[in-house]
Amino acid sequence: MDSTVIFCFVLPILFIIGWLVIRSRAAQRQRAELTDAATAYQEALALLKADPTNAALRQRTLAFGRAYASLTRETAGVPVVDEATLLRDLPAAIPIPSVAADSAPNTAGEKSVQGKADE
Repeated sequence: MDSTVIFCFVLPILFIIGWLVIRSRAAQRQRAELTDAATAYQEALALLKADPTNAALRQRTLAFGRAYASLTRETAGVPVVDEATLLRDLPAAIPIPSVAADSAPNTAGEKSVQGKADE
């Protein structure tokens, strides 16, 4: 074989094959990272549902959610939309008791206090 044939045809083909293999492995690693981050976030949400008053667990869940969100984006950082979604996910995972029932005034108690004040 002539060296020109090797240089013009074989080397570019080998280069393209090598480049495709490298890109394929990088894509596999990226998919694995994304799957791991999604699993960690879902597990943290489940733990937080079991212990909704744990502030450290809430912060850890937010960190996992931010890491997962950043892997789904091409840009660095956490956009405002992702942060809003994370802050919406946490209350959805944690059943928060209604405050309205606790803050309702006790009308019977208020009447008795007012009645004593009027006397």
